[in-house]
Amino acid sequence: MDTSSLLHSLGTTNVVVNRNLEGINHRDSLVHPQPEGRTFNWILGHMVKTRNEILELIGKKSPYPKNKFEVYTPKGFSEAKAVDVEELKAAFNSLQRELEDGIRSLSPEKLNEPATLRPDRPDTVGSLLATIMWHEAYHAGQLGTMRRVIGKEGKIKNPQGE
Repeated sequence: MDTSSLLHSLGTTNVVVNRNLEGINHRDSLVHPQPEGRTFNWILGHMVKTRNEILELIGKKSPYPKNKFEVYTPKGFSEAKAVDVEELKAAFNSLQRELEDGIRSLSPEKLNEPATLRPDRPDTVGSLLATIMWHEAYHAGQLGTMRRVIGKEGKIKNPQGE
């Protein structure tokens, strides 16, 4: 994996997430899909939590405390603990800039170093970043589906406008 591919994936996901965020308020972000699933708020918060944690992997210091988004674990979420969606939007975009800067600074040698965040897996920094880009794309798509669950119009259109 090279930095230009990582930056392209990160940029594409950023566009999709921000389009899907348009017109979403905090109340909307807490609507639960039925019969089960994660709220818009949880999905976005989980993405922010992951971004906050991976900055360490690329040698950047996060502007947020490591535990700030701990509510966004699979079993830790409750509406009462949910961070306001406007704060999550701001954090997502702030972390975008931090990640872009960090990824731009990575050498090919650094991308091939063993990743230390997941000692149970034999990842390199580059392969773990590629997995995280996939993770972000997956959740960006979930946000698009959640827009429709909430009752909002979809924001990502194919060339035929469908």
